Amino acid sequence: MHARVITFEVEGRLALDDAQDALERLVVPEMRRLPGYDGAYILREGHTHGLIVMLWETEDALQSAEATPGLAEQMNRLRSHLGRYAASTVNEVGYADHPLG
Repeated sequence: MHARVITFEVEGRLALDDAQDALERLVVPEMRRLPGYDGAYILREGHTHGLIVMLWETEDALQSAEATPGLAEQMNRLRSHLGRYAASTVNEVGYADHPLG
């Protein structure tokens, strides 16, 4: 499993809510249509910092998805909601545990 991890900083809770809404509304529907998509998380640190984790079955699936015009367009739209865009990295997931609820 591989992850695209994006860190960002916004100006307060309303902007953090807006970033989460943009991820859910713009990006997640596009990712769900693509092979190898394995989930997404937004992690909040206080009222101004966020971390987005987008999971893919393989690095090839991640790269292929990001080259898809629809997802690339929505990611560009998402960036306008992320305030100060600090970093974006690709990481191999060394361990994951997702118990069924």
